[in-house]
Amino acid sequence: MVIRTGKSITYSEAQFFLSPNHPLQRQYEALRAYFVEDLASGDAAQRFGYSPGAFRVLCHSFRHDPDKREFFRTLRHGPQNAPARDRVRELAVAMRKRNLSVYDIQRELSETSHPISINALSVLLREEGFARLPRRRDEERPLSLKPEPAAVEMPDQPVETMEPVTIAEVSTTPEAEAIRSYRGLWPVAGIGVDPGPALGDRIRQRFVAMLAAGLQSEVELLAPRLGVTAAQGVGYRELLRVVRGEWTLDRATRTAIAATAALARRQRTFHRRDPRVRWLEWDDEPSLVAGAAAVLEEAGWTS
Repeated sequence: MVIRTGKSITYSEAQFFLSPNHPLQRQYEALRAYFVEDLASGDAAQRFGYSPGAFRVLCHSFRHDPDKREFFRTLRHGPQNAPARDRVRELAVAMRKRNLSVYDIQRELSETSHPISINALSVLLREEGFARLPRRRDEERPLSLKPEPAAVEMPDQPVETMEPVTIAEVSTTPEAEAIRSYRGLWPVAGIGVDPGPALGDRIRQRFVAMLAAGLQSEVELLAPRLGVTAAQGVGYRELLRVVRGEWTLDRATRTAIAATAALARRQRTFHRRDPRVRWLEWDDEPSLVAGAAAVLEEAGWTS
């Protein structure tokens, strides 16, 4: 006999499909509801948190771009052994036993067609239990690894020399002096608004509002076309990791808010150095406008 209650015991499990957190799963469920369950486009977009326009773009990409249909990853196992790396490890251990530094070891490995970075080499030696070598004098270094002057001399070619340009010659221009002294070449009236302790709350509210307005959907759609610089922008950088399935949305939100607050503090510290800027504390709008007007009037910027 089947016993039914007012609320299904599978409600929490059903939410995994109805309210997906992973971006790729959210796209899959939304497209499935539209193409398989014949849900209207606007209803599918609303159910899964897309704007109508963003959902239409998603459906268009699904129809015409086969790459957009790869929602499930196939695990690929890499090689179980790495004979080349094992050989590098053996050589590096043997060289460290000869009391060679990481730079000496890197140079000898490069000569034997086994290039390796200093960081990777340092990690390898730490894994093998070697401590850092104490700083050595020149006479204590291997003689064979010292550069020979004759190998770099070019007696048959004339050597061109240039008169050195001193810093004093470059930095005595009026423009350079103005930059150092914060003295403008033209009249300046600078106004800075400092939110004070409310900075963190204002950044948090702004970022949450941007998410509610569709920032995550925007990043999902732009991800294939983002350049290196744009992908490193605060907010985009964190949400791209959500799109790739590396982070949860909650973690990305907390990280983006913290990164934005740190950037704002650095900008405030930088501009605080400029004595031409008059700083006003954030307050209600009438007093802030009155303070800004007073600064402009004092500077003669009134019509």
